Amino acid sequence: MKFLVKHAMQALYPTTEHGPGIDQTHLDDFLARYRREAPPAMYAGLLAASLAFEFTPPLTVGQLKPAFLLSPEALDAHADRLTQHDAYAVRQLMLLIKLAAGLCWGADAQVREGMNLRPYPADPGTWQTT
Repeated sequence: MKFLVKHAMQALYPTTEHGPGIDQTHLDDFLARYRREAPPAMYAGLLAASLAFEFTPPLTVGQLKPAFLLSPEALDAHADRLTQHDAYAVRQLMLLIKLAAGLCWGADAQVREGMNLRPYPADPGTWQTT
C-alpha cells in the first residue's frame, strides 16, 4: 500500500525544471511518521485517495492499467484530469493526497532553500496524543 501512496504523491509533486519533486525528500520517513501521528480517519482517507488515483486511469486517459504502469505523459494527463475533475468528490480525494504530500514537500530543506526560505528547525518531538 505504501508503494501506491508514494507513487500518487510523486505523480502530483514531480521534479521539474523549477525545483525538486517529492521523490527528492525524506518521503519514507514522513509516511511512517504520518501513519503514527495522523488521526486514523486522515490516514484512511490518504489510502482511499491513493487507491482511487492508482486505479482510475480507464476513466481519465482511457488506458486499462493502473497509474503506476502509465507512461510519464499519460501519468501527467491522468493526474491533471483527476485534480480538475468535474465531480467535487474526486477533486477532494486528490486534495487528501496533495495535503499530505505538501506537508512533506514544503518542509524539506532543499525545497525551502529553493524558495529562499530558512529550513525549519529540528522537530522537538513534543507531539502528545493524550
